[in-house]
Amino acid sequence: MSFINGLVYNLIAVILWGCIQVIYFENIKYIPPLEIVSHRAIWAFFFILILIALRRKIFNFFEIFKNKKKLLYLITTAMLISSNWFFLIKSISTENVQDAAMGYYISPIVSVALGYIIFKEKFSKIQFLSLILILIAMINLIVNIGSIPWIAISLATTWSLYGVIRKKVNIDSEVGLFFELSLLLPIFLGYSILLNQNGTGHFILDDKYTIFFLIGGGLFTALPLFFFNLAIRLIPLSLSGIIFYLVPTLQFLTAIIYLGEVISFEKIISFIIIWIAVILFIFESIKINKKNK
Repeated sequence: MSFINGLVYNLIAVILWGCIQVIYFENIKYIPPLEIVSHRAIWAFFFILILIALRRKIFNFFEIFKNKKKLLYLITTAMLISSNWFFLIKSISTENVQDAAMGYYISPIVSVALGYIIFKEKFSKIQFLSLILILIAMINLIVNIGSIPWIAISLATTWSLYGVIRKKVNIDSEVGLFFELSLLLPIFLGYSILLNQNGTGHFILDDKYTIFFLIGGGLFTALPLFFFNLAIRLIPLSLSGIIFYLVPTLQFLTAIIYLGEVISFEKIISFIIIWIAVILFIFESIKINKKNK
């Protein structure tokens, strides 16, 4: 029964990340992305604070200050996660959610490449082939559409680097995110206050609808993490990694079906190449995981 519960929790996290978040932030796409990210960080700080307080992990937060190496890593990941949020919100405000989906599809493969470059980790021939297919998909877009898919590349790079570095830190995900948010809080709080003083902010100057959605952005940052952490205690991490591919799938379907984004033939070709790369990568990951057991 606990395994089934784990699957349910994981699927709730996936739906929140892949579908609900996109639809939620689409409601306030008239607000500049940086302002949305600022409020997302501010209110997520308080929701995560409640979460780690309930789980009695506050002491773990203060332990980080004793390790300068972890401190430096988390300063870096704080910048990466806030950048990742910015590019996701940017994809929604510019009606390019399909590019966000593309970014999250390729991020695990990019992580393998980064592991090789940064930590000299080995990758198999199939993983290398997956990486080559990703490059072909990107080149196809650049040549045939005439522009670089910068949202997809930025999301994939920031998310992959974030994952690789956080893996190196080896810290509880909730405590780590809370520490990152505590670093971001004074910056984004100061920025939000400045916007409202200048009369360009949307939090105090707009209606209750806008205020509700800006505060709720923090909740929808904390909720999927809460369910994901429940899930990984009950199901294998390798299975959770495969389930994560449902996130970009839901983003893609939400972009096309709900948001009505138009997808070009050239982009469809690139997505097909990426899906082939992902399928190869998943099967190879399962194979490697079985060998390591």
